[in-house]
Amino acid sequence: MTSPQSDTTAPNTRFVAGTIWMVAMRWAMRFVGFFSSIILARLLAPEDFGLVAMAMMVVALIDTLSSTGVDLALIRERDTERKLYNAAWTIQVIQGAIVAVVMLCAMPFIADYFGESKLYTILTILAGAYFFQGFKNIGIVAFRKELDFAREFRFSLYVKLLSFVVTVAGALLLRDYRAIVLGMVFKSIFELILSYTMHPFRPKFSTDGMKQIWGFSQWLLVSSVGGVINGKASQFIVGGSLGTTSLGYYYLAAEVGTMFVQEIVMPIRRALFPNLSLLQDDSQRFAESGIKILGVVTLLCLPVGVGLSIVAGDIVRVLFGQNWLNTVPILQWTALIGAVAGISMSLSLVLMVRNRVNLTAIKILAETAVLIPVLVWVGKSMDPVDVARAKLLVSVAFLPVMYWLVAYTLECSTARLFSTLWRPLLAAAGMYYLDMLLLTDLQINVFLSLFLHAAAGVFSYVASLYLLWLFSGRPDSSEQIIFSIAAKLVKG
Repeated sequence: MTSPQSDTTAPNTRFVAGTIWMVAMRWAMRFVGFFSSIILARLLAPEDFGLVAMAMMVVALIDTLSSTGVDLALIRERDTERKLYNAAWTIQVIQGAIVAVVMLCAMPFIADYFGESKLYTILTILAGAYFFQGFKNIGIVAFRKELDFAREFRFSLYVKLLSFVVTVAGALLLRDYRAIVLGMVFKSIFELILSYTMHPFRPKFSTDGMKQIWGFSQWLLVSSVGGVINGKASQFIVGGSLGTTSLGYYYLAAEVGTMFVQEIVMPIRRALFPNLSLLQDDSQRFAESGIKILGVVTLLCLPVGVGLSIVAGDIVRVLFGQNWLNTVPILQWTALIGAVAGISMSLSLVLMVRNRVNLTAIKILAETAVLIPVLVWVGKSMDPVDVARAKLLVSVAFLPVMYWLVAYTLECSTARLFSTLWRPLLAAAGMYYLDMLLLTDLQINVFLSLFLHAAAGVFSYVASLYLLWLFSGRPDSSEQIIFSIAAKLVKG
């Protein structure tokens, strides 16, 4: 295996190109996935989505056993020997087998909790898919390690397009939940085949170097398990208390509510990790870069989450139809959850690169310990909207904890980090109240309504943010970066 040179100038010269490729990849895949969701929502019933959501909650939790970050461990290592790739692949295969076995053992309990016998068949099929997915070629990690984001883009897009074709074809033929399950199975198959087609590395079983890989991954495993429990707990409560139909509404609202923010944050994270890893030995540059990146993510996440909450009704009517209107009040809250989650993910990236994943794990476990009792208590109201509100409240309450942990890691003041938050937060609040004041209850065409909300939101947010930045004395901040780029684009 080859490794990139430890060129500390790489973040300045290659980060932009890498981010563009990651954004293109995520948006291309999300466009395909979103288009698929629209088609499926028109062809399938909310109960079908609810049934698959029940299975996916189990899969997501068990799948964290294989999400130990062996890929990130390889990327983080400066000089990666072939033995480490073999060790990482061996861990991946073992975890795939564990996931399959645990999934099969959990079937009776899950089917009994949700009262759905169909889960036996679904989980059996998915267990086989995850077992074979464990044999995926670990060599494709080199795409990101060597900053070859173009090949990473092609690999991910090919898998997404092929699974999209299978899923939609299955929906047209079967007209029920089996289409979604079929698409998931073929996605695993396509990933396995293409990983060996697109990269020449051929792994073999080896334990040499496994300790080195696992040393980084063990806390990432704890963090991943806690994160999945945290993310899926609300759906678990809704599904267990209210059944498949209500879970179908909640599942779609959660997917759409977090989707747009994730498509901003995730590509940035994927591009940033290998680049920031090159700055590990320069604490000052790392801290400065981390703070500005956090600011950029924050000023993008907040208006997207608030804006989506505002236009939730129009979005559902246009994309999913009248059958999904019960999703609207839930989406208004899950969109805000997505904004908070996006900021939290950008904070956790800093801790991950600095090898302080243990701090993220502890925070997530503490948050989950608070969230689950709150959701169980709120779930007694039999209203999924109350569940979404409660999740948002807990997420907001624990966000300052992440700021403090990152400030501690970067050896800077918490106030310095919070300076990246208050201006975007006030600008987003202004955007919300201006929209409520001028555009509430308009009796106009839904497409015109979407356009007016979007135009008013962009104008009010940008104007408010710019004025707040001016009144703050034009500090060297993320706003300066964004406004400088915008000025250059306007000048041509």
